This record gives sequence, structure tokens and C-alpha cells, in this order.
Amino acid sequence: MYNQEGVNLLTYDILGISLNRTVMLCGMNVYPNPEYHPDRTMLEHDILYICEGEWTITQDDETYFLKTDDAILLRAGSHHYCPVMCAPGTRTMFVHFNRLFGDRTNIPLDMKEINAQERAHTACLSTLMHCQQTEVSEYLQRIIYLFWSDRADRQTQASLLINLLLTELAHVVGASQQMHGEQWIMSVLRLFRSEPGHNYKLEELASFARVSERTLSEHFKRVTGQSVHQYQLNMKLEMAYTAICNTTRTLRDIAADFGFYDAYQFSRLFKRKYGKSPKHYRLHNPSLNINRPQF
Repeated sequence: MYNQEGVNLLTYDILGISLNRTVMLCGMNVYPNPEYHPDRTMLEHDILYICEGEWTITQDDETYFLKTDDAILLRAGSHHYCPVMCAPGTRTMFVHFNRLFGDRTNIPLDMKEINAQERAHTACLSTLMHCQQTEVSEYLQRIIYLFWSDRADRQTQASLLINLLLTELAHVVGASQQMHGEQWIMSVLRLFRSEPGHNYKLEELASFARVSERTLSEHFKRVTGQSVHQYQLNMKLEMAYTAICNTTRTLRDIAADFGFYDAYQFSRLFKRKYGKSPKHYRLHNPSLNINRPQF
């Protein structure tokens, strides 16, 4: 699904950060032998965290493969089950908590909308979340400890912690979405390297990355510090510099190899970047300066 600007949208569950959150049940489970997860549809939400091992869980006909430090949101009202048993020795933590009236599921959002939801005191969660190097495990342990303690305020404390857990999971999702955005930029950079003789226009790149031209231009400059045109030009000149110093190809051929209009344009832009002409670098490079054509 795409928005009006052509940005690829993923779907998220939006859960309110609220003191009305109540922990219904929580705990830790160890499975020395392979077992199935219960086949059920629950009235409350369930966050299942894999401390160690592997498990495959299907929710609403979509299958998710969980490994160590992965968490899955099993939504209230959604049918979930395990098509295969967990790996032997799998250890998990889980917390069941109440569904609130404002909770929404399967909402398509882009990164800007995810940030807006965060400011609105809501948590945008993916179904499957990779939680390595986060505080998710710590929050779950604290919730479980409090829930089963004899503290008079244990439910109040657990409610506060469940909101901190949701906030941490929302941070995990935001970081993952940010990484996803940068991955398509990395794909664009690899495209430049694979065809250095082609001068890509924004329209071509936007079609390749399946985003709008504006989104591509803004995100590209944020990640690389250069415009698309500047990056391509600098890359071509750097590759041409290497070719000048390490090959016997003529400057005219090198200009054509890297998509310059002619040797004159190439020489002018090269001198602007490096301070001296391509011919100068070829004449003064000690590695290959014998019996080599100059133009």
C-alpha cells in the first residue's frame, strides 16, 4: 500500500499509552521438549518474548518466525496458533494486558505518521519486533516480578511498566522503519555503482525505489549529505580518477565510461574537484606513465 506521495506503507497496531492498562496475567515458560502454542482467540492483548530458542506462530493467516530476542504482539480478537512446535529448550516471557477502546489494528502508516502517533501518546507496534539491545526483556522481567509479588501497589506499578514496555517496543519499531528507509537508499547507491556510465534522473530512481521523487530527494540528502546529482557526479569523478591512474584507457574513453558528455566536460569537472586536469594526473602518476595514450 502507498500513500499519495508514493511512499510504501506498512501496517501497524496503535495502542494507547494509558494508566487504564491492566496486566491480566504474565509469567515465564520453559519448554524442554517441543510444544505447540495454544490455538486461540483472546479478549486481551498478549506480548510473547523469546528469551531463547525458536517458535513459529501464525496470526490471522500470516506466519511469523521468532528467534531469540524477538517479540510478537498477539492482538486481542485475532486468531493465533502454532503450525509447528517450538524448538526444544525454548524459554519465553509473556504478558497479557487489557484492550482499550481506542486501540486500532492494521493501520497503514509512513515514518512521518509513526512519529506523529508517538507525540500523541500512542505506541505503534509491528506484529513481529526484533528487540536485540533494548530494554524490552528488562521491562518484562520487572512486570512479572511485580505481578507475582505481595506488594499492595503491584497492579499500579505493573500498569506503569506495561506503558514503558509499549513505549520501548514503539521505539524498536521506529528504529526498524528508519533502517528500512535507509535500506532502499543503499539499494540506490549500489545501482549507481553497477552502472556508472548512466546518469540517473530522480524520476528513474523514484520508480526504482518505489517512493516519490520528493521523498527520495529529501531522504537521500539526509543519509548521504549530498543531492542525488552531487553524489553521482562525485562518484563518477572518483571512479574516473582511479581509472586514469591505473588503466591505459584514453581520457576520451574514460569520459564515456562514466557518462560524461565529452572529454572537455569531463576535464572541466575533474579539475574543479581535484584542482588539476586529468592529463596532469596521468602524466605525474608513477604507476603507469609509459607508452600510454593521453587523449
